[in-house]
Amino acid sequence: MLRLLVEDFTLVRDRAIHIQLRWKGGSTTSIEQPLPLGALDLRRTPTAIIEQVRALATGQTDQQIARTLNARGLRTGTGQAFQLDSCFIPALPRLERLPCQL
Repeated sequence: MLRLLVEDFTLVRDRAIHIQLRWKGGSTTSIEQPLPLGALDLRRTPTAIIEQVRALATGQTDQQIARTLNARGLRTGTGQAFQLDSCFIPALPRLERLPCQL
């Protein structure tokens, strides 16, 4: 059905996705969309939570931090509860340069 309205379209990907539609009547429409996030960015724990971890890390162990974050209803970037039985989500200390306290 859409084929009856659209003559052709062009997609250009650089810092954003540029879409140009040419309609059967001759008019054109240009649309710009941001690039989709990569897999790592989609699964990254939000910066606001990382900042809370930094603040809590000065006086709590990893298990205490996990309990605190879970009690606040916060979740990891993958939507999981924070783990109580390991070094506060092992990837966070390496990726965010956080101290690991057991």
